Amino acid sequence: MFSDGSQGSVDSSVVEVETQQPPTQEKNIAKEKLRNFALNNMAIVFTRGEGPNGKNTEGFLYSGKKRDEVKIVCLCHDHFLNAAEFVEHAGGGDVENPFKHIFIDGKQIK
Repeated sequence: MFSDGSQGSVDSSVVEVETQQPPTQEKNIAKEKLRNFALNNMAIVFTRGEGPNGKNTEGFLYSGKKRDEVKIVCLCHDHFLNAAEFVEHAGGGDVENPFKHIFIDGKQIK
């Protein structure tokens, strides 16, 4: 029926529209539960990017048993990031020791 190749563009348009739909109520509830859990069980951390494009970025600290297992849940996107990714996300670039750029209650993480 669509021998002129238009089927592919129709299919891709449908997928594009489906991915642009607003979050479902279930997703909103799940995000709210994650935020409530984080508020009650995790420390709030922040970093500030370098230069004029740098921004304050906040997250919840989720730490494992080892320093390299530390993850931060970014508040703006709800993604788990390692320390270097969190600093880069704020516009801080690739830094040698990202923990020197992450703070809890105004104090540097050591």
